[in-house]
Amino acid sequence: MFKKGEVAMNGLNQQEIIELLKLLQRMNLKQLKKLKEIIVEVENGTKRLESLINDFNKLA
Repeated sequence: MFKKGEVAMNGLNQQEIIELLKLLQRMNLKQLKKLKEIIVEVENGTKRLESLINDFNKLA
């Protein structure tokens, strides 16, 4: 996988990924579903923000 301290494409290193997986394992189904909803909203917001930035840059 990754060498210790090596950063993955998503910006997390191996230890951070392991900690995240442990946290996900402790979540119940309702928590996981809500987390998925939050992630979808963040992704949509990010896409919208990128679109606004691109539109702004086109005005320059």
